[in-house]
Amino acid sequence: MTVKGFIMEDDHGKEFVVVCEKPYRQPGKVFALRGWQRRRMVPLQCTGQELRQITGGVLMTLDDLCQSLRSV
Repeated sequence: MTVKGFIMEDDHGKEFVVVCEKPYRQPGKVFALRGWQRRRMVPLQCTGQELRQITGGVLMTLDDLCQSLRSV
């Protein structure tokens, strides 16, 4: 089974997608962050500070998910 991504919503109702992508030049996987509107991915348009806040929130949420799965 493969995880292709997660759809997340912040406290302001803005939705984001964390996507697992295969890189073209390196083996392994790369995670990409995209916006999510009307069931499709869109480029994120935000400042560097906003991007850092979004990324921090995504990391905390994924960590909470992993912790929950470990206790199951």
